[in-house]
Amino acid sequence: CGDGTLDVGYEQCDDGAMNGTRVGNGTSAPCTKMCRWRGRTVFLSSEVYDGALKGLPWADLERQHLALWVGLENPGSYRAWLSDGVYAPNTRLEHKEGGVPYILLNGQIFAGDHDELITEGPRSGLKITEEGDVLVGVRAWTNTASYGGILSPTNHCAGWTIADPDFSARTGLNAVQAEVGPIWEEWKKWARWTTHLEQNCQESAHLYCFEDSPVDAP
Repeated sequence: CGDGTLDVGYEQCDDGAMNGTRVGNGTSAPCTKMCRWRGRTVFLSSEVYDGALKGLPWADLERQHLALWVGLENPGSYRAWLSDGVYAPNTRLEHKEGGVPYILLNGQIFAGDHDELITEGPRSGLKITEEGDVLVGVRAWTNTASYGGILSPTNHCAGWTIADPDFSARTGLNAVQAEVGPIWEEWKKWARWTTHLEQNCQESAHLYCFEDSPVDAP
C-alpha cells in the first residue's frame, strides 16, 4: 500500500504518497492510508428476483450473501434500498455520519452522502454489480420515494412476500446510457433511479445494495 500501484484483489485504490490526503473531486472517492475507499459502497445485485423476497430481513440477508461471495469488506452490513408498508431506507439505514460518500465499486461517487442522495439525487447511475459488471437501463425493486421514505403503503408485494400478477410495486431505473443531456436530466429530476414504473410482483427486477457502515476515515 502506498506505492502508487493498484494490487488487484488486495487494494481498492492506491494514490501513492497522496493516500489519505486527496480530496474527492466528485469523480472518484478519496483513498485512505490503508488503500481503501473512504465511504460506503453500493452495488446493483447481479441476481434478479420476483416480489416474493420473504420480507425485508431476507432481502437484506441476500445482499449480505452477495457481498460475502465476492469478498467485499463488511459483508454483514449491507441492506437493500427497499421499503414495505412500515419501514424504509430512511429508518433502516444508518446515515448520521455526515459527509461520508456512497461509492460504486469502481470508486466513482454515487452520492456525496445520504443527505445529498435524498435532496439532490445521485451523481451517477447505480450501474455496477457486485461482480463488477456494468448494467444500464434495468429495473430494481424499491417502493421508495426520492427522499428515502415509503412510496406506497400498500403496493409492496404484500411486504415483499408474494409473486402474484394481481399485485404490484414500484421499481427504479438503475441508470441511463449517457450521464449528460436531456435524458440524464429527466432521470435525475424525477428521481427515476428509485421511482420509475410499477410492475407486477410476478415479474423480476434487481435490488440496490447499500453498505450500512462506512470504511474508516484516515
